[in-house]
Amino acid sequence: MLQLSQFSSEVSPQFTLRIDNLAIEPLQHTVILGINGSGKSLLLDTLMLNALMQKGPAKLASMGEMIDTTASTIAITTDNTAPKVAPKVAQVSVSEQQAIIEFERKKDSADILDVIPEPSSTYEVITRDLATTPDEIKLDELKLDENKLAHYASLLGIQDLLQSEFLSLSTGETKKALIVRALLTEPDYLLLDEPFDGLDQQACVNLKSLLNDLAQQITIVSVVNRLVEVPEFTRQIVLLREGTIQHVFKVENDLDAAMQHCRQLLGLHKSDIALPGRDDEYFCPALQNADNILVKLVEGRVAFEDKVIFEHLNWQINAGEHWQVKGPNGSGKTCLLDLITGDNPQCYTNELHLFGYRRGSGESIWEIKQYIGLLSNHFHLSYRVNCSALDVILSGFFDSIGLYTTPSGRQRQLAREWLQVIGLVQHHATPFQRLSFGDQRMLLIARAM
Repeated sequence: MLQLSQFSSEVSPQFTLRIDNLAIEPLQHTVILGINGSGKSLLLDTLMLNALMQKGPAKLASMGEMIDTTASTIAITTDNTAPKVAPKVAQVSVSEQQAIIEFERKKDSADILDVIPEPSSTYEVITRDLATTPDEIKLDELKLDENKLAHYASLLGIQDLLQSEFLSLSTGETKKALIVRALLTEPDYLLLDEPFDGLDQQACVNLKSLLNDLAQQITIVSVVNRLVEVPEFTRQIVLLREGTIQHVFKVENDLDAAMQHCRQLLGLHKSDIALPGRDDEYFCPALQNADNILVKLVEGRVAFEDKVIFEHLNWQINAGEHWQVKGPNGSGKTCLLDLITGDNPQCYTNELHLFGYRRGSGESIWEIKQYIGLLSNHFHLSYRVNCSALDVILSGFFDSIGLYTTPSGRQRQLAREWLQVIGLVQHHATPFQRLSFGDQRMLLIARAM
């Protein structure tokens, strides 16, 4: 089984993960709950690293090279003794997703070394280095599992993307690829960090069905933020608070009762929030047009070579309107928003009006971006600068990733007020990469504001 006993890890001066005892027996499917910053993802990473330690230093080192963001931020001090037979463990996490995307992006600089970069296909990412995972599968053995790969890829809807460049996939599609990769290792324990985040509605249905089937033979340990995503086959709920286990609920046939207790313990105390004011120097100016049209796209079309993402799309956003863009993974949702933010060069080949400017009429990208506060999965995964939480918010004044301009006293005051609003004042000096995924998201929302 997976077990932590008398475990302590000081992640930062403000946060220490302490686990007196946590045991997850075979087929005791476990869900880890808690508010942002409680240590949910950190606990999942720790369970993974503890399993690797039981495999030996070489196995831990090989995994550390692939998931450097995890291995470099957790120091394990535990009195556990390794069992004679360690379980096979596979993990799907944000840190792994970040590490693989970063590895692929580094190939773009290969031309400096006079090497022609060759982007990896989705198939190559799924099958690459599986020998570094705890199950000892060799690449040549994967030939026997091609049918299994095709089966999982079909269930998750990425069978037609296996030969596509991995970096061309949407956030949800990369998540599906990593789930397929983990399942190919045939683990005893499957650790899933927010498995449904970024997946479209049908993919969530398919993944739930797949997990229900796998639960007959694989122990599933998952971190979720939304209680509606707690699987019906759950047998144990671990509730974290400030890095320690607050409650452990053993579930037999009373999942609803356990969930009711969790709802009570996780209840948020609502209070009136006063939003900070604006800076006197850096702020969104008045619109250039008087008709209050923020965005107007006429017969919009985006295509890459012979692949048409969308066409004949007409869309107008008026001031005061709130929109939700929905569609399956890969349908072009992010691509559409990239037209507005200027991150897709095809904004110049479309009739696109933004905040009173016609794209391609001589306006600068900064004249457009001064009206936009941006937060996306892609931007979050790209925010790899490890500056402090306060500096992350301050970087929003200058539209930079990291802080390279000396802020004014007024700007520092506003940034501290935003830290107060999102409840992260105590982490003002904490490096961004040391914070939980949820707290990072809150910081990037404040940065966008």
